[in-house]
Amino acid sequence: MGIFALPALAKARRAALFFPLIPLAMPLVIPLANFHIRLASKLVAMTAAPYMRACATAVAAVLLVLSVAGQASADDPLAGIKEKVRAEFPDVRQLHVQRYQPEEGQILLDVRESDEFAISHLRGATLATDLSQALAVLADRPKDTPIVTYCSVGWRSSKLASELASRGFTNVQNLEGSIFEWANNGNPVYRANEQVKDVHPFNWRWGRYLDDELATKKPR
Repeated sequence: MGIFALPALAKARRAALFFPLIPLAMPLVIPLANFHIRLASKLVAMTAAPYMRACATAVAAVLLVLSVAGQASADDPLAGIKEKVRAEFPDVRQLHVQRYQPEEGQILLDVRESDEFAISHLRGATLATDLSQALAVLADRPKDTPIVTYCSVGWRSSKLASELASRGFTNVQNLEGSIFEWANNGNPVYRANEQVKDVHPFNWRWGRYLDDELATKKPR
């Protein structure tokens, strides 16, 4: 072993002493993550630049994954995330994917970034990354227009649904579990007018909640 490897080995041994403490720290980490999810949501709302908004959204996504770690089940891998979304946005009506049906006059808003939308989306969806884009889509529409929002797992879209309700829209629902749950249940997704079998995983952490055959191999 080279002499330069000795300091690194000593550091590794010291770090190993802390490994048994990780499970004990999780009860402290999860409540802290919950707090920072709310903080990150405010940062996303305050950030106009697309790049900075994407960074803030990514931070919130990581914290949300941490806060629901261990809550997923084999039957419903998104169970913990959906519970957290409901707790964070209690006033937003959540629409189960099996109950979603397109209807006359309904507006379907995809609340993801353009690169996610380009991989695939629900048929008939309109991209609305933030509130300003959504309001532009809904300009001159009656306040009781049926609106359904979705994103990857439902956090971003529930946030937008809440914001639209605060602007007076009275018939807004979020697709619970969003495109991940929709696709995981075997429902079709489209790229332009072509049905495809790819869904943008947002990043490698979120990609774990997608069926393996669905996650595109080009996460951002």
